[in-house]
Amino acid sequence: MSAKESAKSTREKAAAARAEAEAEQKRRDRTVRIIGGLVVLAVIGAIFGAVIWNNKKTASANDVVADASVPKGANTASGDYPWAYPVNQAGKAPTLAIWEDFQCPACGFVEKSNGAGIQKLATDGKVKLIPAIKQATDAYVEAGFMGMSMDAEAGGMQLPWTIAQACAAYFCAANIGTIAYPFITIAAANLLSKFGSEAQKARYLAPLVEGRFFGTMVLSEPQAGSSLADIRTRAVPTDDGHYLITGNKMWTSAADHELSENIIHMVLAKIPGGPPGVKGISLFIVPKFLVNDDGSLGERNDVRVAGLNHKMGYRGTVNAVFNLGEQGGAKGWLLGEAHQGLSYMFHMMNEARVGVGLGAVALGYSGYLHSLKYARERPQGRHPGNKDPASPQVPIVEHADIRRLLLAQKAAVEGGLALALYCAQLIDIERTTEDAAYRDRLNLLLDLLTPIVKSWPSEFCLEANKHAIQILGGYGYTRDYPLERLYRDNRLNPIH
Repeated sequence: MSAKESAKSTREKAAAARAEAEAEQKRRDRTVRIIGGLVVLAVIGAIFGAVIWNNKKTASANDVVADASVPKGANTASGDYPWAYPVNQAGKAPTLAIWEDFQCPACGFVEKSNGAGIQKLATDGKVKLIPAIKQATDAYVEAGFMGMSMDAEAGGMQLPWTIAQACAAYFCAANIGTIAYPFITIAAANLLSKFGSEAQKARYLAPLVEGRFFGTMVLSEPQAGSSLADIRTRAVPTDDGHYLITGNKMWTSAADHELSENIIHMVLAKIPGGPPGVKGISLFIVPKFLVNDDGSLGERNDVRVAGLNHKMGYRGTVNAVFNLGEQGGAKGWLLGEAHQGLSYMFHMMNEARVGVGLGAVALGYSGYLHSLKYARERPQGRHPGNKDPASPQVPIVEHADIRRLLLAQKAAVEGGLALALYCAQLIDIERTTEDAAYRDRLNLLLDLLTPIVKSWPSEFCLEANKHAIQILGGYGYTRDYPLERLYRDNRLNPIH
């Protein structure tokens, strides 16, 4: 064979190989789209059917849909549970209690006459929650949901992220303020699993997956807001291998409670002498109680809640002003490398962003189904062509404008759910593919979609909640129905 013929043969083989590779990529992409579509349709149908089935069990249109955090025997007609109230007693440490319009004398919760709500009188300075929240989180942990998507080596079920997210939608729709505690913990466990040392994983990971420890992410500060480059919390190294951390944090969700044995705070702080701005931020593990080498709990760390933030939604979730180092310095351990904290934390934040989008979808979907049920059952008015006032009224679902509001909700919530589960599926494929180039393309796509899956449902599923309230008219604004609570909860998501 001549050199010319050999070169031609080589070019033909290369072209054939490229064509085969392109065909294989097309087949793979087509499979991804088909599987993704089937998963989305299946989950939409499951959630739609489950919630409709649950709604059919409602005895009447005036029944209140129970929150996961509403205790047995509570006055459910009053609405949300719980709300946050700081209590100051003369000569005693401040008591921080959380609930709203809740009466349970047997639990030690009594009504105050000062208009501050229903408060538990305590002197330990801890954040107190109504007992039903712990009952709900205990049930979640005992069922094994905490480790759904964690590796089997860490004690998890190793289920696909798509399945975990589809399951999470049920809990978000039930009570998003209560489920926030385990969701933040799962994100903290994933962060530790990815960037923690073997010693840190051995000490903290299993208790997080088992639900004995809960987690938080401690980011913002009063003077900084979302501008994390301006945080002032300091972490000073010691000769004992840990850091002493001092600072004031703001908007810390799940900052303190008694739902678990311990709370593992993931804290952003700056080491003195580091680079300015975000390049100088490091990430630290700061437990509420120090953990001994044998896994037992030691002394209380120097971390304290200074006050509670009274938010319009997510009222079951503690949100606090959080102080570190009031008595000399909170002990913290560097996670990963110094000055890489923000990049590590974004792993947790991106997971939280997808969770925020899914939560917004679940709240919008729940409102849509409630308003759909109401529209089918509520008789009011007649068709425009019917001028007979003695004729029966028709269900409002037959009115054109009600149909418009229902279809607008349906488009937003089903589209948002499809987007959230599609992103979850991309994460599954990215984690399992052996094709490095394909993984890079998936990472780029996720970089594009992550802020969208957080922000789009937060805006348009909130709009869906507004439409749901409108369909119920005056009833939509009352606490006899859950729609005003769903709206308030969802109104926080554009800010999260």
